Amino acid sequence: MSGTTTTERRADHGVLLARLEQMQGDLVDMKSALRELTAAVGRLAVIEEKQSNTAATLERAFTALQKVEDRNEKMDIRVKDLELAMPGLKEIRGWVIGGIVSGVGMIGFAVFKLVLVPGAI
Repeated sequence: MSGTTTTERRADHGVLLARLEQMQGDLVDMKSALRELTAAVGRLAVIEEKQSNTAATLERAFTALQKVEDRNEKMDIRVKDLELAMPGLKEIRGWVIGGIVSGVGMIGFAVFKLVLVPGAI
């Protein structure tokens, strides 16, 4: 015989059984932790996709904003050109209005002379 008694063997089996049960509990805990980790990684992937979409949307918005700014700059240049030409246009407008008023005055005077002054023709 090997020198170990049945009682010692039973004690060894009990210790081994307790260790196996402890390992089984640890494995259950590890499975639970892995499930939680898997769920967290899934949520992280969803968040990352949302952030990617947000970044793309912001890029499109900034591109559109840049286009608007470019159009505004072109419009500012056109307005400045018109403002520079405005004094000349105002002067020409005054001449045109003066010419029209003079023409209407001459026509009115001619009509007045024809109607009120007999034998003016």
